[in-house]
Amino acid sequence: MSPVSELGAAGYAVFWGVTLLAGGIFCFRVYELLRYLSLGKRGLGIGHVVKRTLTATGHVVGQWCQFRNFSLKDRATLGHVFMAWGFFLFATYYLLFIIVGEGFGISEVIEKNSFYAYYSWIMDIAAPFIIIGAAWGIIRRYVIKPQRLKGQQTFEAMLILVTVLIHPITHLFKIATGIALGNPPTGLGIALPPISAWLSQLFTGSAASVAAWHVFFFWTHWGFVLFVMGIIGYTRYLHMVVAPFNVFLRSTDPKGALSPINLESAETFGVSKITDFTWKQLLDLYACVVCGRCQDACPAYASGKSLNPKDLIQELKKHLLKVAPGLLKRDSFCCGGGGGRSWMEEPGTKISHLRADDVIKTGADTLALACPFCMIMFEDAVKAKGVEEKLKVMDIAEVVAQVMESPS
Repeated sequence: MSPVSELGAAGYAVFWGVTLLAGGIFCFRVYELLRYLSLGKRGLGIGHVVKRTLTATGHVVGQWCQFRNFSLKDRATLGHVFMAWGFFLFATYYLLFIIVGEGFGISEVIEKNSFYAYYSWIMDIAAPFIIIGAAWGIIRRYVIKPQRLKGQQTFEAMLILVTVLIHPITHLFKIATGIALGNPPTGLGIALPPISAWLSQLFTGSAASVAAWHVFFFWTHWGFVLFVMGIIGYTRYLHMVVAPFNVFLRSTDPKGALSPINLESAETFGVSKITDFTWKQLLDLYACVVCGRCQDACPAYASGKSLNPKDLIQELKKHLLKVAPGLLKRDSFCCGGGGGRSWMEEPGTKISHLRADDVIKTGADTLALACPFCMIMFEDAVKAKGVEEKLKVMDIAEVVAQVMESPS
């Protein structure tokens, strides 16, 4: 029996309960981040879809960029390659053999075939490379401390690297204890995965003891997977999800090409607030993993000036995550009269007064409304502010009638 089914209905309830909870947290955060992107301006259209898809596939699956940047002096890219390829392999394994197999109680069916046997070999070979990549990342960041990672010895970075390290380790022990119990890939007609088979020799106790260890490693492994799923949207793990889209949507213009500005019609030049960026530029902030390559390539930083593109990107991302909820809330902020509140006494500053402040800041001399409750609330607020002579509150029908009656 599998670690889930042997617990009966309670096992499936716990499995799907925690899995759906982690999935819900992930989806909710993705929804939030997508809403934040809506604050950006519209960018250029997306063309050359086939070319974009092939290029993105090469960069994401083939890890072209990492191999191109590899050198004997800078070997960090190999760690990225190991962890990226490991992510693809493990994600496939989780979908097929844990979510489908364990979750729907058919693990004994889908694991008793040559595909599972060969995939176990692939995972067995990939696991040590992921462990090496994560361990090297920890040593490099916290012991060697290269210049481009200065100030990046954070708890978040350590959390990510440690969880990456734990995944393949717990997986190997999960498979090893399964082999000790005679579970697949045992008996599938091919040699056992070498590392898992070697580790299985550590478990020589009673069948009940080995089964308990198997259950422990399964739930520990899956627990860490779900923990990571829950924190992806709140940490630099987000890079794994966003990077493919970022590569697919990147500009096809030559690097460094500047977009022309129409000096006659442009309302603003450059950016002065986060909403002046395009949504694609905001997506770029999500994709940053603080590797420091932009810093190494920046001539301004190399000159010794206090100009650092890596720090700029991170500060912009922090600013976006800080102000975006307020900007979205303000965009959907009502007049204060909804739900019968126009007849209620509000404690503190009235909502209608806050909204009136927003209108006054625009410098407009007329506020056109289409809701009778908004009329009541804003007329009261404008009078309370003492600006009824400067700001007229009118129904939109009144504005239209006024325009139609005025001589052309």
